[in-house]
Amino acid sequence: MRCRRCHTKLDPAKKMCPNCGTLVRKKRGNVKIASTAGVGPSWLINFVDNINRISPKILLAAVACILLVVILIMSFSCGSCAGCGSCDACSSCGSCAGCGSCAACDDSASGSAKPEPTQTKAKQLNTGGMICVDENYLYYVSGSAVMRSGNGGDTVLLRLESGEISAINTDGVNLYYIQDGSLWRLPFDATMAQDSAPVPRCIVRKIDETDQISQYISISEYNIVDKEKLCCWGVSTSGSVRISTVDSYGAQLTTIAEGNFSNPKYYNGAVYFYDNSTGKLNRVSLGDKKRTALDINYESSGYALGGGYIYFCEARQDGSKVLCRMSVSGGKKTEWYVGDPYIVGIMANDKAVCFWTSRPEGSDLFRYGHDGNGARFDSKAHAVSMSCMAGDYMLLLDDGKLRLYDGAGNYIQSFA
Repeated sequence: MRCRRCHTKLDPAKKMCPNCGTLVRKKRGNVKIASTAGVGPSWLINFVDNINRISPKILLAAVACILLVVILIMSFSCGSCAGCGSCDACSSCGSCAGCGSCAACDDSASGSAKPEPTQTKAKQLNTGGMICVDENYLYYVSGSAVMRSGNGGDTVLLRLESGEISAINTDGVNLYYIQDGSLWRLPFDATMAQDSAPVPRCIVRKIDETDQISQYISISEYNIVDKEKLCCWGVSTSGSVRISTVDSYGAQLTTIAEGNFSNPKYYNGAVYFYDNSTGKLNRVSLGDKKRTALDINYESSGYALGGGYIYFCEARQDGSKVLCRMSVSGGKKTEWYVGDPYIVGIMANDKAVCFWTSRPEGSDLFRYGHDGNGARFDSKAHAVSMSCMAGDYMLLLDDGKLRLYDGAGNYIQSFA
């Protein structure tokens, strides 16, 4: 005869198992587990008795299953969301306060918005124009020359052209610019002296009598995808706007989208543009060319991309404007800045968003981080608008003159 609980061999004369202390009694020749020795609440005794009737093998299997479920839950849960940066699908911000990357939580008005989402790609600092930056230098156009300025104040001539240069940008290895409707690449692997400037290479040439390969009448803007690829757009031979990708040597030109578009902008693997036939902002992915219409209508003040957000204005019933934003990964629209109804322009990069106003008594310019912290830029000018942004620098059209300022609003220099 053996104990039904621990399977210890029992002495028929004994009434208690010497190993586990369970009382036993005979019933039709079998040992039956009785109530556990000792005292306690009746519900506990009944619970233990029920457990005792289960086979040890079944109990062991059940415990193993429970442990497996717990491990799976822990592996797929973000816990307190510290550093995960990818809670767009959780649809709840209950356990990730301060993570700043939940599209479902989104954000509140200026001054109390969530922190900037963690970017998996390199920060996009340049918006295209007469200035651009990389980790070490500021580059700018002075007349028909491209200049490089270091932290120590040293300035070097990189390129002197016969025609107008616009829309400069850099990936840290090359400087890109548009001249006469064509896109050029200027490598940094040569001496940067005035008498030994590197030779640029045309990546996308505007159509002329001798070159019709690109099928572009002219390139108007572009942006850098990575050190091997760019995204560019302009007017095609069909008269519509064509958005393409091209490698840094101009060997491969691939059409991403073409149509009646306006105001294209590239940001983190996709191009955004207004579809003029519907008045909606659209997004097309460079990877699969999938096109999506967003719940953002055309607005004369335009839109801006930075910090993982789309910034845009919406008109209220009284005609005033409110600055809104939406996560580029989706989510709801939120009113972000409601302090000035006269916004006429927006610009952003991954460091900040700027917007400016126009009123009879003068203009105001505001610069805010994507966390909602910022202030009005104090300018003595009565007409201020922004030409472009590069890192912390701002190039402003200030009383009709191009003037360079830092992020704190300190004047640096003027451009002709």
